[in-house]
Amino acid sequence: MVRKLVRHSDQGSAQWLTGDDPEHWYFWRREVLAYTSGLTASFEGGLRGPHLRATVDQDDGSIALWLEDAGRHAGKSWSLERYGLAARHLGRAQGAFGVTRPLPGDTWLSRDWLRQYVERRSPFATNFDARDAWRRAKLPPGTETRARRLHEERHRLLDAVEQGVPTLSHFDLHPANLFAVDGDTVLIDWSFVGLGVLGEDAGNLVADAAFDFHVAPKQLPELRRLVEEGYRQGLLDVGWRGDEGALDRGLVVATAVRYSWIVPAVLGVFAADVPTLNRRPRADALRWWRPAIAYILDLADEAYQLL
Repeated sequence: MVRKLVRHSDQGSAQWLTGDDPEHWYFWRREVLAYTSGLTASFEGGLRGPHLRATVDQDDGSIALWLEDAGRHAGKSWSLERYGLAARHLGRAQGAFGVTRPLPGDTWLSRDWLRQYVERRSPFATNFDARDAWRRAKLPPGTETRARRLHEERHRLLDAVEQGVPTLSHFDLHPANLFAVDGDTVLIDWSFVGLGVLGEDAGNLVADAAFDFHVAPKQLPELRRLVEEGYRQGLLDVGWRGDEGALDRGLVVATAVRYSWIVPAVLGVFAADVPTLNRRPRADALRWWRPAIAYILDLADEAYQLL
């Protein structure tokens, strides 16, 4: 088994502080409730959370979750095809809502999660004016104009996302949270789970695979194809026959706006002369991030056409 300690803390990065209000985007007890309510074990079609063995209240106010050990087959070492299978499992699980099962109404589920996430990072936009940071970051020509537009359009993009097809979303779907166990896709870290839209998680999986250094940026087009095809097939598997335009907004628009902060955040690293980026030496990280940023800005161009 694996023991995970869940606690509320007001220490650490301002971007990742938990809250004690169920409406908070990072409500500290949400993951515990996701397991103890049976939600993480309720999906069909190949996706599930790790089996819960026990919960134990600790003397310091934290809660210990004793969970199935999902092993070493994390998504960070997967083939691109295995990501496609995971996306199919995800499509089956998310497509079932509104087809064979109702959306849950629990008050502890997150709501407006993406909007809260994006707006918490909007102050990074002050870095757009850091001219020396632009020079040192050596981002491709045209990046400034396109990144500024993405930031400025974020409210319109968020409005479009929220018109998508509602489903239950994980909101933290990236390779290190995925495991292959006996043909299933096991998904961990349910702290953000709540009401989102179809396609939102699948699109994020593709982008995060590159930004977290698990899939080379040159493979992003093929990864996107496999994930989108797998996800759409999963929806079809459970009988979903809904609005394809709304699905596209989830796959494309949600991913683009979720990363509207990425360029100003990179500029902030240079403005503050921080030697690392996403826990890697800055120069090494940027070799991955420059083409991944271009991928996001290309998605944004697609997104404007879908509004």
